[in-house]
Amino acid sequence: MQLEDKLKDLENKIEELQQKAEKAGAEAKGKLIEVIESLRKKQKEARDKLENLKSAGADAWEDLESGTETALENLKKAYNDAVSRFK
Repeated sequence: MQLEDKLKDLENKIEELQQKAEKAGAEAKGKLIEVIESLRKKQKEARDKLENLKSAGADAWEDLESGTETALENLKKAYNDAVSRFK
């Protein structure tokens, strides 16, 4: 799966989590909103790194690709942790 596709998949999952939060009880909703805010920050970091990667020259490609993959993995881990806490 391409980096862009991975990020879009995670963005969709975060949006689904946001929709679940809207339907949750007050206490759970508050906790979910905090988690979602953190996920959105990681999402923005990953999106920014991906945009930098798209405009990078060949020399910087490997470093930026590695950083982008790391950002995506961090976002995925944070998402999975959030989902497991609120099952």
